[in-house]
Amino acid sequence: MNNGEFGLKHLNLMALSAAVAIDSPPSIARYRDAARREGACERGLFRAQQAGLAVRMAVARAAEGCFEPDRIARPLLDELMRVAAAEGAGCAPAVGHHAGACAALGAAWEQIERAKAAGRAAAGGLDVAGIAGAPASNCGCG
Repeated sequence: MNNGEFGLKHLNLMALSAAVAIDSPPSIARYRDAARREGACERGLFRAQQAGLAVRMAVARAAEGCFEPDRIARPLLDELMRVAAAEGAGCAPAVGHHAGACAALGAAWEQIERAKAAGRAAAGGLDVAGIAGAPASNCGCG
């Protein structure tokens, strides 16, 4: 993933993470199907849903006043999916934490902003095609 540009597969995976984080079954189905159509493998879909669940749990902890960031190292796409999920869920502490983790993994500012845009799109049930760039490489999902 270079220069902040993502293909629709990656943006749909990020939107799937956000849909899981906000617990929206129609959006989960929409973005899961869209990611599959764009070539996402089952491993990538699983990772996206796992990222969304991790953020949903973090949001629940934050609501209870005990936000503790996940400290397990993750590949860049996993962290970008967590940024999207946190943005979609409206959890600023988690967005900040995962955006910082993305930066530490070498993410460009544009990549982080596109991940946040995918999360906002998912929260609104919108298509991610308008925020797609050129297809990215090194997604880690095959």
